[in-house]
Amino acid sequence: MEGKDWFTLILGLILLVLGVIPFLNKFGIVSFGLNFLPIMQFVSYIISIAALWLIIEGFMEDEGVKIITIIVGLIILAIGVIPLLNSFGVISFAIPFLSVTLYNIIFILEGILLVIAAFKAQ
Repeated sequence: MEGKDWFTLILGLILLVLGVIPFLNKFGIVSFGLNFLPIMQFVSYIISIAALWLIIEGFMEDEGVKIITIIVGLIILAIGVIPLLNSFGVISFAIPFLSVTLYNIIFILEGILLVIAAFKAQ
């Protein structure tokens, strides 16, 4: 594995932890949570940066996973950027269905795709 692949793997694992622990806590499977993440603007930054990295990694993957990774990365990037642009007053609309649970699912999805990208990149 190259240095870039290690970074992608570590980022993917961090995102998996950031998504799985609160998700499991919500359903009572674990008794601890990540209470430092309720700041949605901070979460949007993490999602946007990780989605951008996912898109970059998508271009280096095998053909079978490349298109899916890029499309998912673009969708997640939009989900991360729209709340940021709204908070800065650049745009006047928001995504009404965003919730903490959806952010956790996005973290899990990004984490899984980044872990795959770490091993599948050409």
